[in-house]
Amino acid sequence: MTGLTRKEVKRLREDNFNTDSFVARRSSPADLLHFWHTDPDYLNESGRPKRLHYEGNQLSFCSLVKCCAGDVPPGAMRTELKRIGAIVEHDNGELEAVKRYFIPGDVDERLELGLNLGLAPLASTIAFNCDPNRDGPAKFQRMSDSAWIDRDNLLALQDDLTSDLNNFLVDIDQKFSKAEVDRENTDQSNLCRVGVGVFFFTG
Repeated sequence: MTGLTRKEVKRLREDNFNTDSFVARRSSPADLLHFWHTDPDYLNESGRPKRLHYEGNQLSFCSLVKCCAGDVPPGAMRTELKRIGAIVEHDNGELEAVKRYFIPGDVDERLELGLNLGLAPLASTIAFNCDPNRDGPAKFQRMSDSAWIDRDNLLALQDDLTSDLNNFLVDIDQKFSKAEVDRENTDQSNLCRVGVGVFFFTG
């Protein structure tokens, strides 16, 4: 449920939480939803996530967890995804993904997610771009805003932009999926985390 595997907890404890070696990462539930929505083996003919039985000899929820969440127990993963409404369990036992992204259910989790996957990567990008000795070109960092929006139209505009941004992120997610390496046959020491973040604000 924390998104940390036993191996990662062991590494962090042995490393005494050395901040120089800690890299913010997407949680295991988020990894699973990404994989379920992008891996061809887990998509139906319409490009939607297949409904999966919890266990089975072929594709199943347990095999999905094993592919993308390491040693996280499948039962705990199912419980967490059902808790936040990301999946539903049908009468025949099949599990269906109804959300593409992992959004925690309470305020404290949202704060942690915002700091870990929002503020920290943005601060890292700003620091990199401001470093005169950086290795490589500046990373993309742009913002679009307007100070001429009628407050009476704000909710309608927000709904419209939210739809556009969701579609944009789905497209980005697909590009990441095509660029990802085989999870079972790759040198993990050569992997890096890449991301794109968007957010809506008012002032």
